[in-house]
Amino acid sequence: MNWTFAEIIERASYGVELLPGDIIGSGTVGTGCYLELNGTGRRLANETGLEFMETWLQPGDTIELEIDCLGKLSNSIQKAAPENSILAKKKSII
Repeated sequence: MNWTFAEIIERASYGVELLPGDIIGSGTVGTGCYLELNGTGRRLANETGLEFMETWLQPGDTIELEIDCLGKLSNSIQKAAPENSILAKKKSII
């Protein structure tokens, strides 16, 4: 970890009031994020000479986050409308 939990709480509290029960996420799940998984998969494929296909979230995929005794949050990935694209907005600024 790059920051202590005290530093994470300090940063998260800028401009907001943190209250008991607020949840602050830190890090990725035990299996890693897609960037880590794809990077590791590509490296291992290069070392072993095997083929590797990157995996990324696609429209229609469902993401579920669950916390015991609290509940489950389920969302479906949707393609953003062109006017909401971060890449399109960045190009218009340049």
